[in-house]
Amino acid sequence: MTPVARLICATLIFLGCVAAPPITSAETGVIGLKPVVLPDGQGKEGVEAYCSPCHSLRLVVQQRLKRSDWDEVLESMVEEQGMSEIPPDDRVLVLDYLARHLGPDMPPRAPTQ
Repeated sequence: MTPVARLICATLIFLGCVAAPPITSAETGVIGLKPVVLPDGQGKEGVEAYCSPCHSLRLVVQQRLKRSDWDEVLESMVEEQGMSEIPPDDRVLVLDYLARHLGPDMPPRAPTQ
């Protein structure tokens, strides 16, 4: 794994621990986090299906990576984190979605927008 991929993976893990402040539901008084809503687009379902079983989608929306960096992240998740290989057609859709909606040129968005 390249140093960039290692750094990205470490950042994802760290951000999962500290990045999202809790909120309190006015109705229940329970402290929790608002659900993450990904931007609509082809590949959204794949991102939800392949990324959310292991970590919050909040980690995904906080990143702003180039397609090649997203590709390295997916590869490292398979090689080092035990994620199952994504079928090639789905992988293309997921990478296209991530690059299009969560790339470095996209403005940051609130996780619930």
